[in-house]
Amino acid sequence: MGIAPPGYFNNRLTRKMDLDPKTSQYVKKAWQLYSTGQYSYQQLADWLFKKGVTAKGRDDGQPKVLAVNAVYSLLSNPFYYGEFKYNGEIYQGVHQPLITKDLFDQVQGVILSRSKNRKTEHNFELTNLIKCSGCGYMITAEEHKKYYKTTNRMATYVYYHCSKKSRTRCNQPYITEPNLVS
Repeated sequence: MGIAPPGYFNNRLTRKMDLDPKTSQYVKKAWQLYSTGQYSYQQLADWLFKKGVTAKGRDDGQPKVLAVNAVYSLLSNPFYYGEFKYNGEIYQGVHQPLITKDLFDQVQGVILSRSKNRKTEHNFELTNLIKCSGCGYMITAEEHKKYYKTTNRMATYVYYHCSKKSRTRCNQPYITEPNLVS
């Protein structure tokens, strides 16, 4: 018997995972809320924390807000509709399901639709055209955004740097696009 996911507890007498009477209703509601497409992982983590569904603190044992990736894992876990994964295979569980397969599928649809929207294509003009002067490997680029509080504006900067695929450590600094072109 592994560690019970949020909404369940390890019953030592039956050696099964049972629904947690304190938190299962809130975990089920979190599934329903996410299925509407109006809640983010962070919003659910905060809502669950207020309802007492927490992560155990490693340092001091105090309850902590679930991490965003923990909420994603919760919402991707077939255990909640009665199945479980083991060695890459799906098996029917003996525990009581918390949600229906239909709700699970609906939530997976929301997750999938949001993940497709996250991709942003960057067309950095100098990537794959210039090699690093330090190690000879190709340079790559990344975009950084900076908010200036005093002027209330957001600025976007493109930085080029070595892809660092060399076995020797390359210490060339990041270079802004205007400095690289000049």
